[in-house]
Amino acid sequence: MPAGEEEMASALPLLPMGIQTFEELRERNALYVDKTGYLPGLGDRGKVVFCARPRRFGKSLTVSTLDAFYTGKKELFQGLAVEGRLNSPDFTPRPVIHLDMSAVAGSVDRKILEARIIKQLAFVARRHKVALNGADSADVFLTLLRDISEACSEKPVLLVDEYDAPVLDALGKADLLAETREVMRDFYRQIKVAGASLHFTFITGISKFSRMGVFSSLNNIMDISLDSEYGAFMGYTQEELEANFGPHIEAAARALGMGEGELLDAVRERYDGFSFDGETRLYNPFSTLAFFSHKSFRNYWMESGANSFIRDFLRDKKLSVEELRGKKVSLDFASAPGEIETTTPEGFLYQAGYLSLRRAGDGFALDFPNFEVLSAMSALYVRDFFPTDSEAMTAAMRLLEHLEGMNAEGLVEEFNRLFAGISYTDHGEAERRGLGESFYRGLLQSFLLGAGVRVQSERHNNLGRMDLAAEYKGRTVIIELKTAGDEASAGDAAEEGLRQIRERDYGNAFAPPVLLLSLAVDAEKRRIRAFRFEQRRPGPEPEEEDCGPRP
Repeated sequence: MPAGEEEMASALPLLPMGIQTFEELRERNALYVDKTGYLPGLGDRGKVVFCARPRRFGKSLTVSTLDAFYTGKKELFQGLAVEGRLNSPDFTPRPVIHLDMSAVAGSVDRKILEARIIKQLAFVARRHKVALNGADSADVFLTLLRDISEACSEKPVLLVDEYDAPVLDALGKADLLAETREVMRDFYRQIKVAGASLHFTFITGISKFSRMGVFSSLNNIMDISLDSEYGAFMGYTQEELEANFGPHIEAAARALGMGEGELLDAVRERYDGFSFDGETRLYNPFSTLAFFSHKSFRNYWMESGANSFIRDFLRDKKLSVEELRGKKVSLDFASAPGEIETTTPEGFLYQAGYLSLRRAGDGFALDFPNFEVLSAMSALYVRDFFPTDSEAMTAAMRLLEHLEGMNAEGLVEEFNRLFAGISYTDHGEAERRGLGESFYRGLLQSFLLGAGVRVQSERHNNLGRMDLAAEYKGRTVIIELKTAGDEASAGDAAEEGLRQIRERDYGNAFAPPVLLLSLAVDAEKRRIRAFRFEQRRPGPEPEEEDCGPRP
């Protein structure tokens, strides 16, 4: 980095990447989007308040901020929205019991789970200078809550972060899941038993399935997860992004050779779009901070944690990403999803944060939050059609090379390589469901999205609806897909598809260079048997190719 640029980078506000607590963030004068105005009202909503948000969405920072607020660390809140409340004569600092249940996750049996919980409680006991007593984790917890309350002049506040981490980590392991549920149910039940000893309890996690422990043992929880009043409680709104990240926006635009408006549009498409009330749109904080730190458009959210349970879920359910979009749901769908084993696929993925709510008439519809999540989910889905992850990545790289070179034959080879990896039973299931062309269109769309290509499915113009339009590095490939009954009819079907693209002027919606590509899938051989294409580059005449049957 040249000296001038290095100086400029060091002058930018510190991004809180890797900073774990609100106290450290403020002491290091790191960039902070002020959410403290929400804190005082939480205690007015109920004795026990719950808020679910996806992973990497600022839950732990929120809990840490509540810790600092209730313990009265006024110096950390100078210049923030809640500063006046802390300095008012009626504000009373309180002891805080702060539990991070992600430290408990990963236990392989009940004994280790109990030991990890008690270790967490021992840390709390040392902080408040009380002894640790009890027969098991639930008994120790109850005794600890009461002892801290009796030892202090004010009733304590209980903060539980990642309450569902132990149960989520046990998914797919039936015996361990049953044991974990039992232990966590008994543990969280003590919050109700010790209710008179607590001033306020705040609980957060990823999901709200009914048998996660909290919801099977407490009946007095106020759930604010879907409240519009708390729609922007965590995450960044567009206004907050532009108001707080100005210098970083300017630096990223300069580094990427983009105008600031152009950069904001690209950042919005990739990282904005989470919504918990169907109206407020939010940026994922982790991805946003990672983007401005690296100044590179990547899938940071999915890279930052294990996604094996999502991948296994997609594999088991045989779902393509397009099948999950636009599904109409009620508010009850989000607030009462039932059991984790019996919830619908869309219910599971919504609870895990991979789908978001959109307003649709009187109700809601589901969609992927943004291009980052859609692309990453598509990549997870497609990887199962290749022998190894490395082969899937290599195929994606070849696909991008062919797109950039507008190489029709190379694209067809990669598409056929994808189709070859689909099992006989998956083909049969698609045929049983009558998916036909939509099955292959969904596969191609997922393949392209998973490689990081912007794709529009069934885009309309004034004359018709194109199957797929893929855009990459200033180049556009329009794909029309046909199915043919046998090899002999494949050529005619491919010719008909190209004629349809021309007659309906699909290519005129995009600036050249544009590749018009018609594919004919042999339904018997289950691969692209013939294709036709035409290249439209800047200049007077299109280049047309007439390709025969594919062996």
